[in-house]
Amino acid sequence: KINNNNFFLSSIVTFIAIMVLESKINHILLRKILLSLTLILLSLCLFFIKVKIYFVIFFLMLASFPWLKHRSFSHSIFAIIVIYFLLKQIEIIYNISNLSFFGTIGYASHLFLGDLFTKSGIPLFYPISNKKYSLGYFRVGSFFNNALEILIVVILVGSIIFSTIKI
Repeated sequence: KINNNNFFLSSIVTFIAIMVLESKINHILLRKILLSLTLILLSLCLFFIKVKIYFVIFFLMLASFPWLKHRSFSHSIFAIIVIYFLLKQIEIIYNISNLSFFGTIGYASHLFLGDLFTKSGIPLFYPISNKKYSLGYFRVGSFFNNALEILIVVILVGSIIFSTIKI
C-alpha cells in the first residue's frame, strides 16, 4: 500500500519541477517529448504500484494531448465526458467527495467560459465535426480577456472553498 501523503506530495513537487523545466525549453518538439514521456513514466509507475487502471488511463490520455492539434479533441464535449468518467472512477475508488463534479466543472469552465468566447472558438463536436463554435470576439491574451479569466477563476475557487467548509 502506498503512503498517500508521500505520494501526493511527491506528485505535486514533481509536477512543479516539470512545469518549471518545461517553461525553460523553447523547442516545441522537445517540450512535447518531455511532457509526454513524463506522463507515460507516471502512468507506468502507477501501473507497477498497482493503482487502479483508471489512473493509468487518465495519465496516458494526458500524455497524448501535446501531440494533438490545439483546440481539437481536448476542447470538445467528448473530452469533458471522458474526463468526467475517469474522475468519477477515481472518486469512487478513493471515496473523494465531489471530485468528478468539481473536476468536470473546472475543465468545462475553461471551454465554456473562456475559449468559446474567443474569436477562434472551439470544435464542440470534434471528432464528428471540425466546425468551431464561437460566441464572442475576445482576443486571447488581451487585457480584458485576462482580467475576466482571473475573475472567473477567483469566483470558481472561492465557490469550491466555500462549498467544502463545514459550517
